[in-house]
Amino acid sequence: MLLLFGATLGLAAFRLIWGPLDFIAALSPALPPAIYLTGLSLLSGRLTRSYWVAAGVTMIYWFLEIQTRGQVTGALYLFNTAWPSLFVSISFNQGLQIGLGLLFFAINIALSTGRHNSLSRRSFLGR
Repeated sequence: MLLLFGATLGLAAFRLIWGPLDFIAALSPALPPAIYLTGLSLLSGRLTRSYWVAAGVTMIYWFLEIQTRGQVTGALYLFNTAWPSLFVSISFNQGLQIGLGLLFFAINIALSTGRHNSLSRRSFLGR
């Protein structure tokens, strides 16, 4: 929800300053990396139970991507739409980022609901 709110606020500011713009064309290059990094941040925060680690993992990943220009991550290169790779198509790159980001979201939800179910069963059984 915060990601959607931030994107809407940014697009509203763009529209105010520069006039009308194509919503899809403006958002499509940034959305797959945002979904991937958000999923990565949520999952690393869930696994470590530290928002500092979650923020650190995301920022270090982003910084290394800028510095190495995808040499380390290959097909998961975050900035493939801005600086295209000769070896990975943009559509495959974006699909991989969205797929892994959604997988991270799903794992995070599964870990969250699994913990709540075991706690509710424990309290229901009186243990």
